[in-house]
Amino acid sequence: FTFVAAEVERCSWTRMFIKLKEYKKVHGDCLVPQKFPEDAKLGRWVDKQRYWYKCRKNGKRVSLTSIQIKQIESIGFVWSVNKQHNWSEMFHQLQEYRIAHGNCLVKANCKKYSKLGRWVAQQRHHYKRWISKKSSPMGTDNGRFQQLEGIGFVWNLSRIRKHFS
Repeated sequence: FTFVAAEVERCSWTRMFIKLKEYKKVHGDCLVPQKFPEDAKLGRWVDKQRYWYKCRKNGKRVSLTSIQIKQIESIGFVWSVNKQHNWSEMFHQLQEYRIAHGNCLVKANCKKYSKLGRWVAQQRHHYKRWISKKSSPMGTDNGRFQQLEGIGFVWNLSRIRKHFS
């Protein structure tokens, strides 16, 4: 009986994962609202994945497997919605900064752009961890790197400093 129940659950997870991939094709992200009017079941399922992931991180036994985590992350799934929203908001501010200043070189100690400067420094830190094969948000959300690259983000400041000195 246990095997049958586990198999049914795995098939159900796969069906919902396919629905999530379809959602991403249409909407461009995996941020399904919890009360998604077009598919309430998908919204609840996505919310449940985040809950199970958090439980698993806290050492509790859950049905969410490491294989499923890798699958869902492979399509850009974000475990913490608030963090993704904040990242998108800061990226938007960086785009505006680039339009105004012609570059993405926000200084971390600049008073006028202190929050943006810290965020930019944090992106470089995440990038360094990612290329060193360490845990980093750059590795779990492929779109971040491409988005920053797309607006001319400078990853290595020492090259810039050498160029201008």
